[in-house]
Amino acid sequence: MCPLAGIAIAFLCLGFVCGIFQTPELALLPTVIILAVYGSRYDCLFRMPGGLLCILAGVILVALLRALHVYHFAGASPLVALGITLAATCQSFRFLRQGEGWEYLSVLLPMSALDTIVSLRSGERESGWR
Repeated sequence: MCPLAGIAIAFLCLGFVCGIFQTPELALLPTVIILAVYGSRYDCLFRMPGGLLCILAGVILVALLRALHVYHFAGASPLVALGITLAATCQSFRFLRQGEGWEYLSVLLPMSALDTIVSLRSGERESGWR
């Protein structure tokens, strides 16, 4: 289960890490603050939670960078209509047929194989088979 958990954490965090390096002038200070607060035993000012201090530092930094005309927000992406989407096998085939899925296939196949093997091993342990 450890390799599966490690890969899941890597995929969950990788988008945020890439976002930090896309706008380093904005993201490095809150990142350092959050790592310092959660990695040390010291309390923040007025016993403020570390996450709140990080958010406040980011808001102040954005305001400062906008006042200096250094940071320009790209704008909001267009909204998608809300709806309920059910998972279906045909959506997976459509994902591959449209061409978007082929670039993720090198991740999907090992992850699905690892998930299958881990599921079989955990079922084997629970049933007492060796």
